[in-house]
Amino acid sequence: MDVLRKIVVFVLTLVSTLCASTLSVNGIAPNGPSHGILLDRLKAKQLKIWLAINSRIYAEANDGSFLHPTLKALFETLQNSKHRIFVELDESDQGSRYVAGTFAIERLDPAGLSHVAVIKLRLRNIDRAVAPDSSNVNGRFVPFFGLMKLDRYTEVFAHEMGHAVDVLFDQNRASALDEVSKTTDVIIQEQLRRSKGKSDPRAVLEIRRRDAFLNELEVPAEMVEAEVWRELSVSTKLRQ
Repeated sequence: MDVLRKIVVFVLTLVSTLCASTLSVNGIAPNGPSHGILLDRLKAKQLKIWLAINSRIYAEANDGSFLHPTLKALFETLQNSKHRIFVELDESDQGSRYVAGTFAIERLDPAGLSHVAVIKLRLRNIDRAVAPDSSNVNGRFVPFFGLMKLDRYTEVFAHEMGHAVDVLFDQNRASALDEVSKTTDVIIQEQLRRSKGKSDPRAVLEIRRRDAFLNELEVPAEMVEAEVWRELSVSTKLRQ
């Protein structure tokens, strides 16, 4: 589970837009807004999953208060921004099975006002992730503990939104991520072309540099995820 929570893949290649829809959820319409959280890349059948996640974001208690205030605040911070954050739901078996979700910058705005990014949830990996089945006596954060499928999706979405808020609103951080990702991508491609598996010291150094930076980015995202996990855990009985 530690590996599942800590691996975040940053992809720089633009992904072509998939099916569009006129569905509107809490002011979100794929063919409407040009910024905020965008659903243009969701297939028609995936919109049902998105609606369910959205219902978690805006779930209310009997008194009208929101059950998941941290989750809602994250979402609305991104939704009300000038950045463009596409949501993708990956149901394939491609790539590492240890990756639950990813956040990526696709296009960096030099002015820092309107970056283009993508949050991807790897649904099959989340479904197959093993969570402890014993009692969590001290209530400490254990990813996915006590959560059903939809809450798991929501927890991972919160983690990736944590990355988005941390990176997109800090131009130095966004530029550093863009630079590190581009540099290591080129070096890794060069390394793959080398014969007999010979290592390039420069490649090793850059990969270590990248990993250190990605580990640094995990700290705020995991803090956000832990808080959302607590909110989901507490509200489970209230939503039954």
